[in-house]
Amino acid sequence: MQTNLDTAVQQLWNKKKIKDGIRCKMTLALRQTREDHVLTQGEIERIIYTSMLSLHGVVGVAKDYELKEYNPSTGLCTIEVSPGSASELWTALTLKSDTNDNAKCLFTLTDIKFAQVS
Repeated sequence: MQTNLDTAVQQLWNKKKIKDGIRCKMTLALRQTREDHVLTQGEIERIIYTSMLSLHGVVGVAKDYELKEYNPSTGLCTIEVSPGSASELWTALTLKSDTNDNAKCLFTLTDIKFAQVS
């Protein structure tokens, strides 16, 4: 049985189904080993930046993505990205294994939504 997440992932990988003017909202859960340190939104943005830079180089950091919200108490973050860049962002964060201060971390994709922008 296919879930909504499976369907969204299928649409993401099949880019020909995605038209101009559509944005992708990815919700990710962040777990880390350092419970004594709560990451700030700025630190999450740096993690995203360094992940994209290390995996995709300067082309990766030039992609169109934005951290829309981050809840430090739950570890959930929502990132808005163009559908063409979503797979690159997802890959970079999935392969990220530590924060910028060397604490172990894990990003897990929990939801993908596509929305028309005007």
